[in-house]
Amino acid sequence: MDSKEDVKSTVADSNSQTAAMADKNLNDSFKSVQVLLQTMQDKFQAMSDEIVHRIDEMGHRINDLEQNISDLMQQADMNENSNEMSSTSDSQQQQQQQQSKSQTMDVGKQDQQIDE
Repeated sequence: MDSKEDVKSTVADSNSQTAAMADKNLNDSFKSVQVLLQTMQDKFQAMSDEIVHRIDEMGHRINDLEQNISDLMQQADMNENSNEMSSTSDSQQQQQQQQSKSQTMDVGKQDQQIDE
Protein backbone atom coordinates (compact mmCIF):
# COMPACT_ATOMS: atom_id res chain seq x y z
CA MET A 1 0.00 0.00 0.00
CA ASP A 2 2.88 2.25 0.52
CA SER A 3 3.58 2.14 -3.13
CA LYS A 4 0.07 3.34 -3.99
CA GLU A 5 0.44 6.15 -1.52
CA ASP A 6 3.88 6.96 -2.88
CA VAL A 7 2.46 7.07 -6.39
CA LYS A 8 -0.42 9.27 -5.22
CA SER A 9 2.01 11.51 -3.37
CA THR A 10 4.30 11.70 -6.37
CA VAL A 11 1.36 12.48 -8.67
CA ALA A 12 0.09 15.13 -6.23
CA ASP A 13 3.57 16.67 -6.01
CA SER A 14 3.87 16.58 -9.77
CA ASN A 15 0.43 18.15 -10.16
CA SER A 16 1.23 20.90 -7.66
CA GLN A 17 4.57 21.56 -9.38
CA THR A 18 2.77 21.67 -12.72
CA ALA A 19 0.14 24.00 -11.30
CA ALA A 20 2.84 26.22 -9.78
CA MET A 21 4.69 26.32 -13.12
CA ALA A 22 1.43 27.07 -14.93
CA ASP A 23 0.73 29.92 -12.50
CA LYS A 24 4.28 31.22 -12.99
CA ASN A 25 3.93 30.96 -16.77
CA LEU A 26 0.54 32.67 -16.59
CA ASN A 27 1.98 35.48 -14.45
CA ASP A 28 4.96 35.83 -16.78
CA SER A 29 2.64 35.93 -19.80
CA PHE A 30 0.41 38.47 -18.07
CA LYS A 31 3.42 40.66 -17.26
CA SER A 32 4.70 40.33 -20.83
CA VAL A 33 1.31 41.37 -22.21
CA GLN A 34 1.19 44.32 -19.78
CA VAL A 35 4.67 45.45 -20.85
CA LEU A 36 3.72 45.07 -24.52
CA LEU A 37 0.50 47.06 -24.06
CA GLN A 38 2.32 49.79 -22.13
CA THR A 39 4.97 50.00 -24.85
CA MET A 40 2.27 50.26 -27.53
CA GLN A 41 0.43 52.93 -25.53
CA ASP A 42 3.65 54.93 -25.07
CA LYS A 43 4.40 54.74 -28.81
CA PHE A 44 0.82 55.72 -29.68
CA GLN A 45 0.99 58.68 -27.28
CA ALA A 46 4.32 59.80 -28.77
CA MET A 47 2.89 59.60 -32.31
CA SER A 48 -0.26 61.43 -31.22
CA ASP A 49 1.81 64.19 -29.61
CA GLU A 50 3.90 64.49 -32.78
CA ILE A 51 0.78 64.78 -34.95
CA VAL A 52 -0.69 67.46 -32.69
CA HIS A 53 2.64 69.33 -32.76
CA ARG A 54 2.75 69.22 -36.56
CA ILE A 55 -0.86 70.41 -36.82
CA ASP A 56 -0.05 73.33 -34.48
CA GLU A 57 3.02 74.14 -36.56
CA MET A 58 0.93 74.06 -39.75
CA GLY A 59 -1.62 76.37 -38.13
CA HIS A 60 1.12 78.87 -37.32
CA ARG A 61 2.42 78.68 -40.88
CA ILE A 62 -1.08 79.26 -42.28
CA ASN A 63 -1.51 82.29 -39.99
CA ASP A 64 1.84 83.68 -41.16
CA LEU A 65 0.87 83.09 -44.78
CA GLU A 66 -2.46 84.86 -44.30
CA GLN A 67 -0.65 87.81 -42.71
CA ASN A 68 1.84 87.99 -45.58
CA ILE A 69 -0.98 87.89 -48.13
CA SER A 70 -2.79 90.66 -46.27
CA ASP A 71 0.38 92.76 -46.18
CA LEU A 72 0.93 92.23 -49.91
CA MET A 73 -2.65 93.20 -50.68
CA GLN A 74 -2.27 96.39 -48.64
CA GLN A 75 0.98 97.21 -50.46
CA ALA A 76 -0.71 96.59 -53.81
CA ASP A 77 -3.58 98.89 -52.83
CA MET A 78 -1.13 101.60 -51.75
CA ASN A 79 0.80 101.28 -55.01
CA GLU A 80 -2.44 101.41 -56.99
CA ASN A 81 -3.61 104.48 -55.07
CA SER A 82 -0.20 106.06 -55.54
CA ASN A 83 -0.36 105.40 -59.28
CA GLU A 84 -3.88 106.83 -59.45
CA MET A 85 -2.75 109.92 -57.56
CA SER A 86 0.22 110.28 -59.83
CA SER A 87 -2.03 109.91 -62.94
CA THR A 88 -4.46 112.41 -61.48
CA SER A 89 -1.60 114.74 -60.69
CA ASP A 90 -0.19 114.32 -64.22
CA SER A 91 -3.56 115.07 -65.82
CA GLN A 92 -4.02 118.08 -63.55
CA GLN A 93 -0.60 119.34 -64.60
CA GLN A 94 -1.50 118.83 -68.25
CA GLN A 95 -4.74 120.72 -67.77
CA GLN A 96 -2.89 123.55 -66.05
CA GLN A 97 -0.36 123.67 -68.88
CA GLN A 98 -3.14 123.79 -71.44
CA GLN A 99 -4.88 126.57 -69.52
CA SER A 100 -1.61 128.49 -69.36
CA LYS A 101 -1.14 128.10 -73.09
CA SER A 102 -4.72 129.21 -73.70
CA GLN A 103 -4.25 132.22 -71.50
CA THR A 104 -0.97 133.06 -73.19
CA MET A 105 -2.61 132.74 -76.58
CA ASP A 106 -5.55 134.88 -75.43
CA VAL A 107 -3.15 137.54 -74.15
CA GLY A 108 -1.27 137.37 -77.46
CA LYS A 109 -4.51 137.85 -79.42
CA GLN A 110 -5.50 140.76 -77.23
CA ASP A 111 -2.10 142.34 -77.79
CA GLN A 112 -2.53 141.93 -81.54
CA GLN A 113 -5.98 143.48 -81.44
CA ILE A 114 -4.63 146.42 -79.45
CA ASP A 115 -1.76 146.90 -81.89
CA GLU A 116 -4.11 146.93 -84.81
